Amino acid sequence: MASTDLTDVRARRADASSSPTEGARTARPRAGTARRGRSRKGRNVAYVVVIFWVVLSLAPVAWMLSQSIRPASEVFAIPPKWFFSPSLENYRNLFSTAAGSHFARYVGISLVVTVVTVALVMVASVPAAYVLTFLPVRRGNRWLVLILIASMLPPIVVVVPLFVLWNDLGLLDSPIALVLTYTAMNIPFTVWLVRGFMVQIPRALYESARVDGAGHLRTLLTVIVPVARSGMAAAAIFVVIWAWNELLFAVIFTTDNHTAPAGIVATLISDRGTNWGQLYAAATTVALPIIVFTVIVQRHVVRGFTFGAVKG
Repeated sequence: MASTDLTDVRARRADASSSPTEGARTARPRAGTARRGRSRKGRNVAYVVVIFWVVLSLAPVAWMLSQSIRPASEVFAIPPKWFFSPSLENYRNLFSTAAGSHFARYVGISLVVTVVTVALVMVASVPAAYVLTFLPVRRGNRWLVLILIASMLPPIVVVVPLFVLWNDLGLLDSPIALVLTYTAMNIPFTVWLVRGFMVQIPRALYESARVDGAGHLRTLLTVIVPVARSGMAAAAIFVVIWAWNELLFAVIFTTDNHTAPAGIVATLISDRGTNWGQLYAAATTVALPIIVFTVIVQRHVVRGFTFGAVKG
């Protein structure tokens, strides 16, 4: 009898000790399921937000493209016709007129101004970023603050002083004035951006090159630039987009030698009215190259901004 009671006590103790474990085992799958459910809901919300912003961003571009291939008589049809027969009438009219020949020249000017601006900005900004990163510059932080303040100035603030300067130098209505203006406006931002990439480079690389007898120019070109080229490419891409799309300085500083955005304003918008069909065609012609360029080089932008993000 005593042995039976002892056996029952041991059994109850075993049951009591095993119950929390079984409960924990049951609770763990439930907790894991709950976490997976919350994670799935979070991903779904993120997808919805991303899709919303993509649609919001692409809607103006899609509307511009659709209007450019819509017959001119249907551009302002009320109610809007969502289904229509695409036509290149607006493009033919744009490039078959005198305004169209001028517009083609404006696109060429934009190309030259953009390429020269990017070259000058990178030539000036990369050495400046190198100096501010690796050399002991007196009051270097103050210089960085001044550069940051310069990069935050709105372009409208310097329009009048620059207009007077270019007028005194006889450079108004010249691509040179635009190149110099664009270069000055982009150098502060580019110096900050490139310096941010160079800071991620191990200083041991710089010191090794200097110990081996390399001068600053050789160290920059053979050691620093190859490592930071992805970041430099990202900076150059931003300069390309800025210079190609800039309108304010191009409208004010030029009267005949316009860039493409300013040429649209000069040739297709007047006090006699606006040719909306050709305006949409011209805007598409100007926007498409930069859109295609951005899509092609987007991986370089991503690689540049992730440069140095993971340090092993």
